[in-house]
Amino acid sequence: MRKIAYALFAAAAIAAAGPVFALEVRGGDDARWVSGGIGEGERVDMLMLLPDYNLRVLTVAEKSGAYLAGAEVVVRDATGRVVLETALDGPLLLARLAPGKYEVQATYGGKAQMRALTISASGRRELFLYWSVPGIETLPKGETQ
Repeated sequence: MRKIAYALFAAAAIAAAGPVFALEVRGGDDARWVSGGIGEGERVDMLMLLPDYNLRVLTVAEKSGAYLAGAEVVVRDATGRVVLETALDGPLLLARLAPGKYEVQATYGGKAQMRALTISASGRRELFLYWSVPGIETLPKGETQ
Protein backbone atom coordinates (compact mmCIF):
# COMPACT_ATOMS: atom_id res chain seq x y z
CA MET A 1 0.00 0.00 0.00
CA ARG A 2 2.82 2.37 0.87
CA LYS A 3 4.48 1.78 -2.53
CA ILE A 4 1.23 2.65 -4.32
CA ALA A 5 0.94 5.87 -2.31
CA TYR A 6 4.52 6.86 -3.22
CA ALA A 7 3.91 6.06 -6.87
CA LEU A 8 0.73 8.17 -6.91
CA PHE A 9 2.55 11.03 -5.18
CA ALA A 10 5.41 10.87 -7.71
CA ALA A 11 2.97 10.83 -10.65
CA ALA A 12 1.11 13.82 -9.23
CA ALA A 13 4.37 15.74 -8.73
CA ILE A 14 5.45 15.07 -12.31
CA ALA A 15 2.05 16.13 -13.68
CA ALA A 16 2.11 19.33 -11.60
CA ALA A 17 5.57 20.20 -12.91
CA GLY A 18 4.15 20.46 -16.42
CA PRO A 19 5.07 18.76 -19.68
CA VAL A 20 8.44 17.17 -20.27
CA PHE A 21 9.83 18.56 -23.50
CA ALA A 22 11.91 16.00 -25.37
CA LEU A 23 12.21 18.42 -28.28
CA GLU A 24 15.66 19.78 -29.09
CA VAL A 25 15.90 23.56 -29.37
CA ARG A 26 18.54 24.49 -31.94
CA GLY A 27 20.17 27.68 -33.14
CA GLY A 28 22.04 30.58 -31.65
CA ASP A 29 21.93 34.35 -31.46
CA ASP A 30 20.31 34.93 -34.87
CA ALA A 31 17.57 32.33 -34.58
CA ARG A 32 16.27 29.58 -32.30
CA TRP A 33 14.07 26.81 -33.57
CA VAL A 34 12.50 23.49 -32.78
CA SER A 35 10.86 21.04 -35.16
CA GLY A 36 8.73 17.97 -34.67
CA GLY A 37 5.07 17.27 -34.20
CA ILE A 38 5.07 13.53 -34.85
CA GLY A 39 2.28 12.14 -32.72
CA GLU A 40 -0.30 13.93 -30.65
CA GLY A 41 1.90 14.27 -27.54
CA GLU A 42 4.70 15.97 -29.42
CA ARG A 43 2.24 18.31 -31.16
CA VAL A 44 0.81 19.26 -27.76
CA ASP A 45 4.34 19.91 -26.42
CA MET A 46 5.06 22.15 -29.42
CA LEU A 47 1.82 24.07 -28.95
CA MET A 48 2.88 24.74 -25.36
CA LEU A 49 6.16 26.20 -26.68
CA LEU A 50 4.34 28.37 -29.26
CA PRO A 51 4.22 31.60 -27.16
CA ASP A 52 8.04 31.75 -27.22
CA TYR A 53 8.29 31.69 -31.02
CA ASN A 54 7.29 34.24 -33.68
CA LEU A 55 7.21 31.94 -36.73
CA ARG A 56 5.21 28.74 -37.15
CA VAL A 57 5.62 26.62 -40.29
CA LEU A 58 3.43 23.61 -41.07
CA THR A 59 4.22 21.19 -43.93
CA VAL A 60 1.24 19.36 -45.42
CA ALA A 61 0.27 17.14 -48.36
CA GLU A 62 -1.87 19.15 -50.79
CA LYS A 63 -4.90 16.93 -51.34
CA SER A 64 -5.17 14.87 -48.16
CA GLY A 65 -3.92 17.30 -45.55
CA ALA A 66 -1.53 14.63 -44.25
CA TYR A 67 1.33 16.09 -42.26
CA LEU A 68 4.77 15.82 -43.88
CA ALA A 69 8.04 15.28 -42.01
CA GLY A 70 11.50 15.77 -43.45
CA ALA A 71 11.15 19.03 -45.37
CA GLU A 72 14.40 20.97 -45.61
CA VAL A 73 14.05 24.60 -44.57
CA VAL A 74 16.47 27.49 -45.10
CA VAL A 75 15.71 30.99 -43.82
CA ARG A 76 17.75 33.95 -45.09
CA ASP A 77 17.67 37.48 -43.72
CA ALA A 78 17.36 40.61 -45.91
CA THR A 79 21.10 40.51 -46.70
CA GLY A 80 20.87 36.90 -47.93
CA ARG A 81 22.66 35.47 -44.89
CA VAL A 82 21.40 32.06 -43.72
CA VAL A 83 20.02 32.36 -40.17
CA LEU A 84 18.29 28.97 -39.99
CA GLU A 85 18.91 25.73 -41.87
CA THR A 86 17.39 22.42 -40.85
CA ALA A 87 15.60 19.26 -41.92
CA LEU A 88 12.29 19.08 -40.07
CA ASP A 89 11.85 16.27 -37.54
CA GLY A 90 8.09 16.44 -38.14
CA PRO A 91 5.52 18.64 -39.87
CA LEU A 92 6.01 21.64 -37.55
CA LEU A 93 8.75 24.21 -37.24
CA LEU A 94 8.70 26.89 -34.56
CA ALA A 95 11.32 29.62 -34.90
CA ARG A 96 12.28 32.76 -33.02
CA LEU A 97 13.70 35.33 -35.43
CA ALA A 98 14.71 38.95 -34.93
CA PRO A 99 12.25 41.46 -36.40
CA GLY A 100 12.94 42.01 -40.09
CA LYS A 101 12.44 40.71 -43.62
CA TYR A 102 13.20 37.08 -44.48
CA GLU A 103 13.03 34.61 -47.32
CA VAL A 104 11.99 31.05 -46.46
CA GLN A 105 12.90 28.21 -48.82
CA ALA A 106 11.38 24.82 -48.06
CA THR A 107 12.08 21.68 -50.08
CA TYR A 108 10.20 18.39 -49.92
CA GLY A 109 10.56 15.53 -52.38
CA GLY A 110 12.90 17.62 -54.52
CA LYS A 111 10.29 20.38 -54.95
CA ALA A 112 11.21 23.78 -53.51
CA GLN A 113 8.93 26.62 -52.42
CA MET A 114 9.99 30.18 -51.59
CA ARG A 115 8.12 32.66 -49.43
CA ALA A 116 9.03 36.19 -48.40
CA LEU A 117 7.82 37.31 -45.01
CA THR A 118 8.28 40.02 -42.43
CA ILE A 119 8.65 39.29 -38.74
CA SER A 120 7.38 42.17 -36.63
CA ALA A 121 8.44 43.03 -33.08
CA SER A 122 5.25 41.45 -31.73
CA GLY A 123 2.89 38.73 -32.84
CA ARG A 124 3.56 35.61 -34.87
CA ARG A 125 3.66 34.72 -38.55
CA GLU A 126 2.23 31.42 -39.70
CA LEU A 127 3.28 29.75 -42.92
CA PHE A 128 1.44 26.74 -44.34
CA LEU A 129 3.32 24.90 -47.08
CA TYR A 130 1.58 22.34 -49.29
CA TRP A 131 3.13 19.81 -51.66
CA SER A 132 1.56 17.46 -54.15
CA VAL A 133 2.76 14.06 -52.97
CA PRO A 134 1.89 11.03 -55.11
CA GLY A 135 0.63 8.09 -53.10
CA ILE A 136 -0.71 9.92 -50.08
CA GLU A 137 -3.51 11.97 -51.59
CA THR A 138 -6.10 9.79 -49.86
CA LEU A 139 -4.67 9.51 -46.32
CA PRO A 140 -6.93 10.84 -43.59
CA LYS A 141 -6.23 14.44 -42.54
CA GLY A 142 -3.65 14.74 -39.85
CA GLU A 143 -1.89 11.46 -40.53
CA THR A 144 1.86 11.86 -40.91
CA GLN A 145 3.70 10.57 -43.96
